[in-house]
Amino acid sequence: DAAGFMDGDGRPLLRRRGVDTSPTPDVAEPRDFPARVEHWQAKMPEPGRFGRVQSSRPRFTTRLADLVAGVPPEVAEAERWELDRAADGGPGATANAHLAAVRGMGGAVDDEVRSRVRSMAPELGDYPRETVARARQVAADAEKAWRRADAEGSPDLAALNAAAYQARAEADRLSGDFADAMIQATRDVLGEIRDMGPDGENKLDLDGDPDAVAALRWAEQMLPTDWIGAARRPIEARVSNGNRGSYEEHTGRIVVVDAGGEHATSVGKYESTAIHELGHHLERAIPDLLEAQRAYYWARTSTGEVGSRTRDGRNAAASLADLFPGHGFTADELARLDWWLDPYMGRDYDGDHYEILSMGLQALFAGDWYLDDDIARFLMGLVASLRAQGRI
Repeated sequence: DAAGFMDGDGRPLLRRRGVDTSPTPDVAEPRDFPARVEHWQAKMPEPGRFGRVQSSRPRFTTRLADLVAGVPPEVAEAERWELDRAADGGPGATANAHLAAVRGMGGAVDDEVRSRVRSMAPELGDYPRETVARARQVAADAEKAWRRADAEGSPDLAALNAAAYQARAEADRLSGDFADAMIQATRDVLGEIRDMGPDGENKLDLDGDPDAVAALRWAEQMLPTDWIGAARRPIEARVSNGNRGSYEEHTGRIVVVDAGGEHATSVGKYESTAIHELGHHLERAIPDLLEAQRAYYWARTSTGEVGSRTRDGRNAAASLADLFPGHGFTADELARLDWWLDPYMGRDYDGDHYEILSMGLQALFAGDWYLDDDIARFLMGLVASLRAQGRI
């Protein structure tokens, strides 16, 4: 609900449930934007090392003749990189330090984006996202009052219907203004930090339905150039009349649909699912994207100290079909609810992949309403700071 975005004094909360999970402010962080970016980028791991620690293992070298002669093998230490896992099975201290760098970068980017959005859409006030959230809640409450009056046969039905219509129209107008400003500001700010969009050989290898190809060409404009270069495996692009897009890793097929719903006025009908499914393609091509999501997912869906975290209550895995009957979910679609604005973002695939990047890209660049402040900063930091290294 909209009230979940504000504390008792009217200040915005970083999380819907009112818990600030951002990293402790770095006392050494500069104040101006370019220096903040440089500060947090220096704390990022080398490409291919997100959430990984270096370890050594003994390596034995010998020949058969030496073994027959009783000569002991030579022993040397072999260095290797392993995923950083704590005793509780979640990301360890190093992975969480990398996550803190992403979120720190995200804070710098988000502050700059918010400043530009305020200039581009001053009617949204100092806290644009919260302004839109309140308008959406007002519309939802007005529609609920109208439906209740309709069921009760109230004589005020016509007036309530008009009020609901007006509230929804205002919420849609503000949502559209916010989404358009947010997309432009985010793309501009990220473009000042790193190369964005296709360039030379760094472009998607696409074939298929023209509308699907066009939607994916739009989507690649919103992505870091080196991410695109690492994800050049051929993609078969298709349009479906169904209500859910899809990505098939074994075939490289991306299916886009007209998902309807609320998007930015500058975004076409297939672009939202195109950038969503492209996010899944990217997380298979760039392992660091998967590990960054894993670290963030655990931060959102567990409590306690690293090594002894628990995942119960809203953080326990539950069937979306049980939680939301009648919404088309199957019994094996599990999620950890946390306080995601859309529960589907909490999908649990046992760490094989996530919905955070895909739905986050939809929200950042297509205007879908999935982001609270905390995840917005994570996504902005991820796109701004993570350098690609493809699968080895």
